[in-house]
Amino acid sequence: MRLDEPNGELLGTCEITNTGDWLKEKVFAINMKRELKGKQNIRLVTRAPKLDPTVPTIIYAQFPDGIDPNDGSVEITARPQVFYPEHVGVDYITVRGFILQNAATNWAPPSAEQPGLIGPRWAKGWVIENNVIRNSRCSGISLGRPTFGHAHHYLRMPPKVYVMPNGGQTVEQLKDFFDNASWTKEEAGFHVVRNNHIYNCGQAGIVGCSGASFSLIEGNEIHEIGQNENFLHKALMLQRQIKRHWSTLHSI
Repeated sequence: MRLDEPNGELLGTCEITNTGDWLKEKVFAINMKRELKGKQNIRLVTRAPKLDPTVPTIIYAQFPDGIDPNDGSVEITARPQVFYPEHVGVDYITVRGFILQNAATNWAPPSAEQPGLIGPRWAKGWVIENNVIRNSRCSGISLGRPTFGHAHHYLRMPPKVYVMPNGGQTVEQLKDFFDNASWTKEEAGFHVVRNNHIYNCGQAGIVGCSGASFSLIEGNEIHEIGQNENFLHKALMLQRQIKRHWSTLHSI
């Protein structure tokens, strides 16, 4: 905690740890070095802790029955995507006839950037067809938002998006979102995603919020998704949120 600017007077520090769950909140107390009075501008500056280079990295692997880890081959994937633009607005790209595989994709949440092994990252007119898309840590194809989903539309609206403890938007936020969409069809959508073979993905075969609008998605063979149930808890929580939102929409 600093006064006025990110490099201003240091008022106090604390260590912020993992809360233990993606929907669990925790309070962290900052011990103040001195007392403040009146109206003040406070800056909260966060920094990652320094890593000890002497501490080894431990990787856990589960080999199929009958496979000797000392004799089997191991491939470690570190790249977050295979075919994914660095910025938005890269329109009218055709990806046809490729084998796209082995990406350490991050989780595609409903209210932040939704990455995939391949995806337009908020663009128009992509054609993704006749490809083999496999071994994505989370999602295979993403047609989703590049940033805060539709949550950024409510930054100036009380109360908070996904307020605790029940989560989900309010009736007012949902109605406002559908009455006053925060994007237009000139920005994204109108994709063709067809005849792809998508499998061995941890979260979803095809995922996306808003960016898949006005698209043709057909003939894709999708299987073996979420086999290890690594994200089962997140999927169940998201399913509950969707059910609450759908019930709310029908009551508006």
